Amino acid sequence: MNNICLKNFLGLNYDPYYYQNQAYHGFFNGISNPENYGLNPLIVLPTGAGKSLVQAMIIKRMMQFANTRVLLLTHQSELIKQNYNELFDNCMGNPFFDVGIYSAGLKRRDTRNRVLFAGVQSVHRRAWELGFFDLIIIDESHRVSRKAKKMYGRFLSDMKEINPRCITAGLTATEFRLKSGLLHEGDDRMFHYICHKTTITELINPDDPRNLDDKQYLCNLVSTPAENQADMSKVGDVAGEYNQGQMQEVFLENDLIRKAVSEIVEKASERKKILVFTAGIDHCEKVTEELIRQGFSADFTHSKRGEKTNDKAISDFKEGRIKCLVNVDKLTTGFNEKRIDCIVLLRGTKSASLLIQMIGRGSRLHPDKLDCLVLDFAGNIDYFGPIDKIEVKSKKPKSSQTFEVPTKDCPECGNPGLHVSVKTCPTCGYKFGDGVKHDETASTGEIISTIKPLQEYTVDHTDYSYHYKKGKPRSVKASYYTGEGLIFRDYICIEHGGGGTAHARNWLKLRLPEHIAAGLQTSEDVYKVSDQILNPFKITVDINPKYPVIKGYSFEVPDEPDEPDNSIIPVEEIEDVSELIF
Repeated sequence: MNNICLKNFLGLNYDPYYYQNQAYHGFFNGISNPENYGLNPLIVLPTGAGKSLVQAMIIKRMMQFANTRVLLLTHQSELIKQNYNELFDNCMGNPFFDVGIYSAGLKRRDTRNRVLFAGVQSVHRRAWELGFFDLIIIDESHRVSRKAKKMYGRFLSDMKEINPRCITAGLTATEFRLKSGLLHEGDDRMFHYICHKTTITELINPDDPRNLDDKQYLCNLVSTPAENQADMSKVGDVAGEYNQGQMQEVFLENDLIRKAVSEIVEKASERKKILVFTAGIDHCEKVTEELIRQGFSADFTHSKRGEKTNDKAISDFKEGRIKCLVNVDKLTTGFNEKRIDCIVLLRGTKSASLLIQMIGRGSRLHPDKLDCLVLDFAGNIDYFGPIDKIEVKSKKPKSSQTFEVPTKDCPECGNPGLHVSVKTCPTCGYKFGDGVKHDETASTGEIISTIKPLQEYTVDHTDYSYHYKKGKPRSVKASYYTGEGLIFRDYICIEHGGGGTAHARNWLKLRLPEHIAAGLQTSEDVYKVSDQILNPFKITVDINPKYPVIKGYSFEVPDEPDEPDNSIIPVEEIEDVSELIF
């Protein structure tokens, strides 16, 4: 169903973007698949991509089923208002929409509406008061702890007791947590599969092959080298994250506040709205004082300030009465000021999710800005590499991992499996390319990786082996070893059914005599004839996605009459084939 049809079908006030349409269909295709019965889906959309509209689209469809109830759950009153307003804007005039709010912060405690927006802090002990729901949608679902006794776990356990068939869906820009890894992995996971994912690069770059209508949807992110940087090697860890007390001390020493603010004033003087993330409350207030001393209008917000005072600082920033808003862990989610054109990181983090959320505050498009400048004084970009290439290690046993992205090892400490884009080893601080450990020079790394053209590789040799994935039939893996030392792979999923089997049969027809290919029914059959398969001497690869995709093959042609010297055979486009093999 195209965007226009979907707009008319749901009665929306404006057309959804192509990726919002994809997310909507991905959700309903996922929950309607018998194989996903009892499983909870996850939708991944970058910050600024319009998750609120996707929620509204899903809710409107659910309301077309009699007597259904939907609960929208999140951790922040600002998000509740934002999601509520998005639904209201798209449902005016709809007589059967019955929408309520349960939030102490918003001073409302509705309980019996068909659609209910709620704060988890307000309702986590009140599941039985709210009653039966068919669907629960959790916004910013990367914040959900796996621990059953935490607020989300306790509440959702009660909801499952009330309705065992209730589906819990998640929406997030980052499908992982610092300690527990990918949200849809592990025995204690709340979500079981990703039903749709849109990448940040395809929304920034209209030329990205995944961008279906060649339009830009998110703002360009740029970074520039800074002259001063906190020495994060002095900061210890607490539960996998930097020790906040020690981190604040590092940012308070060596006259770093004055030096960093001088850089901000110099490099962001033409910027209209600057959002600053700091290392602690004392640091936050001192940075604000220094910004004002050096001529920038500024205010701050943190947890020790009263709600009205914080709200006034945020309002002054949004209305343009101040240029800089300085905060401590207050504005990483739910803060949607489109005109932010500079993000300042005066704090470090070992959480990829937190880094993406902070930088994402500046990713929205606005007519008043060309791009968003990121000033990083803690080496975060060097630590992780480009944010669109961040790899989170799987928590699965090694035997079941299938990550095939190019990696490298640290020559200093031997830390293995780092993504090729990482500039600094997270274990010892070694800097790839210059052999120098952490010093006081700020980040010079790319914040967003550039879109690279299709690459052609010469294949040295091809190996075949069985491939196993829990819950899936066995398949055959073809591994192409290139002259550059890289390995790319095909998966022949002949026993998977649907698109997987269709793709496998087309793949085999191109490489085997017709009478042999037609008789293959199992992975064992394929493996037995692997020595007869025609192998490519060159492959063409799209290296931009998380998992590189082989887009074409060049085959040496047997010495037979009337055959061309070479033939280039493109890979058949099979929708969602990556879901079958990774």
